[in-house]
Amino acid sequence: MVFWLLAIAITIIVCATLYYAASGRVVNATTAGNADPVNIHFRLQLHEIEADIAAGRLMPAEAVAAKAELARELLRQ
Repeated sequence: MVFWLLAIAITIIVCATLYYAASGRVVNATTAGNADPVNIHFRLQLHEIEADIAAGRLMPAEAVAAKAELARELLRQ
């Protein structure tokens, strides 16, 4: 009898925990006000690459290579 009461209690706790975790709310979301400085740095570099493409200073192949290098740097962080 004690075993079944313990099993039911554990099941209720696990179900409540899973329901709480999956309740559809955003957890640990960062706001724009406290963004990571490294993230801001890479976003600025990406905007500079896009500006160079728009100004014609980068050819399409060079732009792809520059974006790929930026992605590799971001992954190294």
